[in-house]
Amino acid sequence: MVTKVKSGEPAKIRIACWDRTAKSGIDYLYARVDIPQKRDGDSTQPTPQPTPPKTEEPHSADFDDDIPF
Repeated sequence: MVTKVKSGEPAKIRIACWDRTAKSGIDYLYARVDIPQKRDGDSTQPTPQPTPPKTEEPHSADFDDDIPF
């Protein structure tokens, strides 16, 4: 990345963040930083975005409405 910037090329990075809750109940921020890599023969397609990690489903007691779905 440093070599690209020094040669005048733009440096591209991908950053993704998610709010998470630990099993102990403490909230925290999960972050991921990636440097996009070129693939052979795939220079025209955008780099796929990372998928957020799976989180625990909220408990039914967390909702106070009467909608059944």
